Amino acid sequence: MASLVSIGCGALVNVQDQHGFTPLHIAALNELSNCASILISNGADYSLKSNSGISAFSLIAKKTPTAFEAIKDKLTEYINLTSQSVALNEVEMCFDFKNGFHHPNEYTILNAFIDAGHKEMLLHPYITAFLYVTWARMRRCYYGMIYNSLVFSLILLFYVLTSLAYDCDRKIHDPRLANTTVHCSNRSYLNAFLRSGPLSLQTQWYILLYFTLSLAYRKVYGFHGYPSLKQYCTNWGNVLEWTGIIYVFIISFVYTGRVESWQVHAGAFAVMCSWTNIMYLLGQLPVFGPYVEMFQKVQSEFQKLLLVFFPFLVGFTIGFCIIFPNSAAFHNPFTGIISALVMMTGDMNYDLLLEYSSRDNSSDFAMISSQIAYTFFLLFITIILMNLLVGIAVHDIQGLQKNADLSRLVRQAKMCSYIEMSHYKRGRFARSIMALLRVVPKPYVPVLRVKPLDPMDTPIPKEVIQAAYDLAKKRDTERINIFSRSAGGPWRRAVSGSLKQHRLEQSRHKDACFNALLIKVDQQTDQIGSLLQELAEVKQLIKSSHSFLPAH
Repeated sequence: MASLVSIGCGALVNVQDQHGFTPLHIAALNELSNCASILISNGADYSLKSNSGISAFSLIAKKTPTAFEAIKDKLTEYINLTSQSVALNEVEMCFDFKNGFHHPNEYTILNAFIDAGHKEMLLHPYITAFLYVTWARMRRCYYGMIYNSLVFSLILLFYVLTSLAYDCDRKIHDPRLANTTVHCSNRSYLNAFLRSGPLSLQTQWYILLYFTLSLAYRKVYGFHGYPSLKQYCTNWGNVLEWTGIIYVFIISFVYTGRVESWQVHAGAFAVMCSWTNIMYLLGQLPVFGPYVEMFQKVQSEFQKLLLVFFPFLVGFTIGFCIIFPNSAAFHNPFTGIISALVMMTGDMNYDLLLEYSSRDNSSDFAMISSQIAYTFFLLFITIILMNLLVGIAVHDIQGLQKNADLSRLVRQAKMCSYIEMSHYKRGRFARSIMALLRVVPKPYVPVLRVKPLDPMDTPIPKEVIQAAYDLAKKRDTERINIFSRSAGGPWRRAVSGSLKQHRLEQSRHKDACFNALLIKVDQQTDQIGSLLQELAEVKQLIKSSHSFLPAH
């Protein structure tokens, strides 16, 4: 009731105290669901954070989850239906994004939903329509990011291959390095093409340096697209891109005038990092996103599974190193671990057991122990453990397919937030260059107008239009029903009469209270007057008593 009175008197619903708490924070902390719903209905911003970084929506999710319906109803209010022509039954539906998302704080609201663990709020037709429109504005910038990374990866690839060709050529023609040319071939057409190409190794590196600096510039300004340094550093895309940037300076020829063998091997890891980053960039696109997300999910589950069963694998590896000491696959524990991982995939290397059994110096006990260890590895690791991993992967993939739409919306929300926040933090010169290259976001769309009954008007998917139309139609129907009930004759007269009687009784009660208050004030005034008179008499009595006292 207090919130109603305050809002009715024009109170600010988003004002913050010295701790950054809003009235919505306080209502959620005290688990006042009705009060929180009233505040949300009157425009309270549930994305505002306190000084300690706690958003109002996170408190609502923990303390008053019943207020979610008020949030959904408030979002639905910004979907309006208007009829342009009654004869043709033309209906226009408007999505008011500017007022509904408190522009330019729309990404703060979306991130509040995601951070609180309630990603399903993104499935509301109003939010889904906004994400579709925003992605249509931002995708040109994202394609530019992919193009920049792809060109960088291609130039890095050719530079590393050219470095390998020059290194092989140097080893072939240098008699002192004749024993180190095992991996080089003088008759390789690729090496001959790279050595005789129009661009020398030095020229390729300077071209690579230019694209490296442009990529580093983009990554530095990309920091503004993340809420904190921790989130920036824990993003795999940033880690891979910065690794590729650092490797470019490691494998440069400028230190010794040529690329050494160890630099060529370092370049191999740089190529792997840069092209893996291309995969992650493509995975952010709506078309390829589910597949890359499946890969990441299976990778995460495999890491957990490997962490649990790694001691099991180490035990078998050391056992094989003891049983097969003359085998190249288990010559030392490091190669033994790799051989055991290969055997997990089904390549059991059965020749290992046959060669061991065919030796003349093998005792019967050694043969039996090797066969038992080999059989146990086959049963426990190759069959049971790998089938467990496949089963977990299939189960997770089925769950990802069910939530594919929600995962796509989450990726779009994060990507659009990153692009827009990092773009508008750039300098004027950088933005002019991006505008020249036509990789800037399109203008902001404050209001989206669609015709749900027109099959040709599809700026967003039809299922989103249909869901939004159903919500708006249901809301308008409920409002009409409420208005029609309130306009009834006898019921309205009865309610009107009761309201008038209630107001009359309330007025009489107020008059009676006011008269009683006046009477009490008069009585108190008389009592104060008599008290003042008594004080004056006491004062006069004290003065007269002083006159009779003897002087000292």
